[in-house]
Amino acid sequence: MPNWFGIEASIVDYVEQVKKMPFYAAFNSVNSIGFVAVKVHNSYTAEVCVMGVIKEYHRQGVGKRLVKCCENFCEVNNIEFLTVKTLDESRESKSYEKTRLFYQSVGFKPLEVFPLLWDKDNPCLFMAKSFVKRNDKVNKLIGSNMDIDFSNADFGNSQCPWNIANKTDKHKCAVKNTSICKYFCGIQYLDSVFCSYPHENLSVF
Repeated sequence: MPNWFGIEASIVDYVEQVKKMPFYAAFNSVNSIGFVAVKVHNSYTAEVCVMGVIKEYHRQGVGKRLVKCCENFCEVNNIEFLTVKTLDESRESKSYEKTRLFYQSVGFKPLEVFPLLWDKDNPCLFMAKSFVKRNDKVNKLIGSNMDIDFSNADFGNSQCPWNIANKTDKHKCAVKNTSICKYFCGIQYLDSVFCSYPHENLSVF
């Protein structure tokens, strides 16, 4: 990815940094085609520290899925803000113009430009997106816990807290035409459910 990672010293620095960060990678049938690392600043804020997708796989949803991994991490950990730094438009670059458009397309808003954060030739654009603070009794679980077998898929799925407490796998959020779990509070597109365990759903609304 020479248009984004062309300086050897910076690559070495990134490699050292991400060793201690949550890290996600996207693969085709053989090789890694993209990656993202999340830097947690505090209990409120995390950052897309470094991210890249091989050019041949641009505009195929890979980057959006990687950002979704970051969002899932934030929501599971009740982090309210996800940020990213990129090159500001005052420095002309076709590659980074596409980068800015991508981040805007997945919900990031430009907040401020820091002209000297990196150096005078590389003005930094600070972008962020926020997540709605949820009811403290309702947790968002990533991945399906319905009557569908997703055992061979990895979406960074959360485990059902009721199953964990009872040391079983029999509890499902919903089974078609049969039942709805008493802790089930709803679904969010694409792959998440809201759970109020150990508080029954009627008691949290």
